[in-house]
Amino acid sequence: MLHWPRIVASLLLCLPLAAQAAGTTDEAVVALRVEVERLAGELAQVRAEQTEQLAALRAERVELARALRAARSRNAQLRELQAQDAARDEAEITAAARGRAPALAAIAAVREHVRASLPFARADREAELDRIEASLQVSEPDLGRAMQRLWRFVEQDLALAGEIELGQQVVTTAGDEQLAEVLRIGMAVMYVRTQAGAVAWTRHDGTTWRIEPIDDPAMAREVLALFDAYHDNRGFGPAVLPLPRETLQPGGTP
Repeated sequence: MLHWPRIVASLLLCLPLAAQAAGTTDEAVVALRVEVERLAGELAQVRAEQTEQLAALRAERVELARALRAARSRNAQLRELQAQDAARDEAEITAAARGRAPALAAIAAVREHVRASLPFARADREAELDRIEASLQVSEPDLGRAMQRLWRFVEQDLALAGEIELGQQVVTTAGDEQLAEVLRIGMAVMYVRTQAGAVAWTRHDGTTWRIEPIDDPAMAREVLALFDAYHDNRGFGPAVLPLPRETLQPGGTP
């Protein structure tokens, strides 16, 4: 036989505990819901940030692709310009080479004239030709300017034929090289007076010019008188110039 009062009393005693357990479960559910909502919010934020990053990466990729296309286009243009520059340089070098050959030939012809002419300041005259020739040895020579310099040199060299000039230069007489005073009469003859007072003159033997001593006392006095007259600015006036016998002009013509 059941003892209902005792059972009811026991149930009554358990009611607070059940209520307490039920309350604990509700609180856990609420806390869990709050945590889930928090995690969902964080997940949404992460997804939003990832979406934003992906959008930025896509935009960056598009920009990089555009920059790459532009760089490739610039490189193609640069290669084309370089090819054009190379072709132009090659054409200029070819044109310079075509123009350089006749210019060098002209300088060689003038140099031959200088070496065959009266040996007055020959080293200085050839040095100027050397400078003109050197200006043509660069990769892009200024042919026009070089030819202007050569023509000016020719004009000045031709003008020497109508001048009388007193100066100094190194000469070789009797195998002895020394600095001497020279008196040039045009480009026909040049008299030499050494520091010791000896005199000489230039003579063309049909092949080259030579400086030969003047052994004749009378002629030596005449030459010394020419030097003195020029030093004193008295000029020559009408006079018969002492010339070496059998003097030949360049080419062997007496």
